[in-house]
Amino acid sequence: QIGLALHNHQVQVGILPQDGRNGYGYGAFLLQFLDQAPLAGQLNPMGTKQPDQSQARAGLEDVVLPVFRCPSHYADGQLEPSKFGRSDYLANGGVFTKAMSLADITDGESATIAVGETTSDQAWALPGAATCDSAPNNGRFGSEHVAGANFVLCDGSVRFITNIINPATFRALGTPRGKDVVGDF
Repeated sequence: QIGLALHNHQVQVGILPQDGRNGYGYGAFLLQFLDQAPLAGQLNPMGTKQPDQSQARAGLEDVVLPVFRCPSHYADGQLEPSKFGRSDYLANGGVFTKAMSLADITDGESATIAVGETTSDQAWALPGAATCDSAPNNGRFGSEHVAGANFVLCDGSVRFITNIINPATFRALGTPRGKDVVGDF
């Protein structure tokens, strides 16, 4: 669903969501494409700044959205300590920390990570990006799965990437324009 929402955002807005814009995480910009149009309208992340990143507003940033939850990750309850709705997914900082469109991903959409699982405290409404400097479960990307983590690629597909992936291959998957040749993974 996140992959489809990313593509719908690209079509409707012309670019991918920018993690951190107006103080919101990439997830807030996807709400209207995840059957959450009323919540998106109330937050208006494209037009207004998040008023206070230290505390979620009741009925807004504290809403628990199943699309941002991994079915296998139930640790720590549903909310972050700051009472934001939890997300088990981080954006790829190489793609979402600046204004970028899918056309800018010259390494190939099927060879570039968009979003990956995380076990760190993360909220869908707050900025949260990671790099592919460390294999799954050795950095910010990781999961409760024993052997690796799930990732949404920029083409919208989902792949399970193992902890034993070649480090150079994983780093290449994190760069949108690195001129990397990514083999099997």
